[in-house]
Parts: sequence; C-alpha cells; structure tokens
Amino acid sequence: MLVKEHEKQQSMTNLESLLQYELNCAKRYRRFLSIIMTGAVGIHTEMKEVWKTDEIRESDQFFDLEEGTAILMPETDGAGAITAINRCLEVLGPDYDLRFGVASFPFDAQSTEDLLRIAERRLQTAQKMPSRGTVIKNG
Repeated sequence: MLVKEHEKQQSMTNLESLLQYELNCAKRYRRFLSIIMTGAVGIHTEMKEVWKTDEIRESDQFFDLEEGTAILMPETDGAGAITAINRCLEVLGPDYDLRFGVASFPFDAQSTEDLLRIAERRLQTAQKMPSRGTVIKNG
C-alpha cells in the first residue's frame, strides 16, 4: 500500500514539474496548454491505450493521481482538449462513465497551481452532473 501511495505522490510531482516546464514554454512561445482531469479510476490503462492512438493524440502525457488521471496537452487550447475527449469517448463507447474537467492556458490560468486547481474544481462539478461524458471547460 505504501508503495502505491509513493507512486501516486511521485506521479503528482512529475505532473507538476512537467506542467511547469510546458507552461514556461507556452508563455515564451505564446502557445496554448491544456490539462484534463478525469475521475477515471480503474480504466486508466484502457483510456490511455485509446488516447495514444493516431486518431486521438500520441503526444499527450498521462499521470495517475490519487483519485483519477491527469492528461497534459501541450500546444492545445480548450476546444482542442474537448475534441480529443469526444474522440476518446466515441472509441470507448457507452460502457464507461467518464467525467472531465479542463483548464487551459492562457484563458483560465497563468500558473501551474491555478491550472491544476481549476481543472480539479471543474472535474468535481462534472462528477455531480447526471450524464456520462460530462466535460466542464468553463466556470
């Protein structure tokens, strides 16, 4: 159990470090950056396999978190993140009840901490919604 907790903490540290690096690049080169949080516990492997196909996005980074998954999407605005989510949902089919929270630079936040906080808050809102595949991008 302690090993798994350590792995989750390490994953969060890796996410924060890579997010900071990508955010610095996005600021320097005036590009977009999005992060998706999903409460997908237990289907991370299936979702990652679907996501990493040519039809969706090979370049994104996945991170196992305490209660779900974070997906870091460099050079992607909020609309691009939603397009990728919709493609993933189409491939996975109706058997999975996934909810998503999306935060994007520069529109939603300017810092690593704020991007993570906003994406998490939006995921919590999506998890309260009644329908499968709910994505909260604003609010």
